[in-house]
Amino acid sequence: GDAIGAAAVLPDRTIYVTTTGGQLARYNPFSDPPIVPDPTTAMPFSTPPLLAKDALYAGRNTRRLVKMNLQGAELKSYLLSAEITAGPVMGPGGQIVVGAQDGILYSFTTDLDLRWVQFTGAPVLGAPAFTSDALYIVNQGGVHAYHPHSGEPLWSHPIAETVTGG
Repeated sequence: GDAIGAAAVLPDRTIYVTTTGGQLARYNPFSDPPIVPDPTTAMPFSTPPLLAKDALYAGRNTRRLVKMNLQGAELKSYLLSAEITAGPVMGPGGQIVVGAQDGILYSFTTDLDLRWVQFTGAPVLGAPAFTSDALYIVNQGGVHAYHPHSGEPLWSHPIAETVTGG
């Protein structure tokens, strides 16, 4: 399958990429052999990988956010209400944040325990961004800010043109 979005890279130059064919590709030009998953069991990914706390996180097109070890073995997963369209990203307090096609924003611990959910009003497009005091998302309703630790809405600002993600 085709590579999805950005790569995740370790300090030793190990590169991780997810594919639409369900593969987690690992490559290090100086050491490890690449990961070659069993293609009969791989479910397609829908997001690029996030490297955080010695684990990899990625969305599958089956509405699952998965946590994998650095060898590609799935450790845990969480079934969302719709396909993941934004993230995963690492936010304040070590949270993993994803947005879904149905407009729901999810925050998880690094063990994929649910911290909070927030309905945003439209599909979440593009990766969420953080500052120390806010989480920002973009959807067809505009730009929205949420409290990063509780998910409570802070403010919203409409955008005149249609937003297409990015």
